[in-house]
Amino acid sequence: MASSIKDNKKDNKNNNKFMDEPPVKKAFSLNGFRRIQLTLALWGVLMLVGGWLHNTNAKAWGVTAMLLIWLGLTLLGFIGAQLAAPEFMASGFLFRWVLVLILPFFLTWLIYFPLQGKPYDYVSSIWHWAFALGYFFVGYGMDRRFWWLAGWEIFCGLFMLLLNLDLFDLDLISKNQGIALGFSSGLALLLAALPTWKERYDHL
Repeated sequence: MASSIKDNKKDNKNNNKFMDEPPVKKAFSLNGFRRIQLTLALWGVLMLVGGWLHNTNAKAWGVTAMLLIWLGLTLLGFIGAQLAAPEFMASGFLFRWVLVLILPFFLTWLIYFPLQGKPYDYVSSIWHWAFALGYFFVGYGMDRRFWWLAGWEIFCGLFMLLLNLDLFDLDLISKNQGIALGFSSGLALLLAALPTWKERYDHL
């Protein structure tokens, strides 16, 4: 009897010790926020690939082929985002991003075909500002840190506009605008996807 009471006290002591121990925190967990970061990383990689393909093959393949490649990469990005973060995409952001990206695709087609490439100077800026609009929507609805990406894209759009209007000369970028677009936007997305960012939703 005494031995049984002693064993029960020992078990209770061990249980209390277990309850008092703080839960083990995982360094990285694939929660909703991390899933969104995964989509950012995917889009970043696709932007880098698209920029590289554009820069190395645009002259050989032609405008139509390059538009189709960018469209294919965009669709691949939407599919990947839907698989990685379905709740995020179903909350209205898929619809918003589709609307946002339809505009630069249409304007690019308009510039190269009906207008025969005359306002070519504005193409890179149009895409940067479209991305900025998309990041503004995401920041408004979820996390205002996305506005840093929006600000970066606005800056890149202004930079490319001034460059293409010959207000200053930088041949390395002006002659490689496809890869400049892909790298400036893609690397920013990869930085936003780093696991060092902590989950924090800042609504207005």
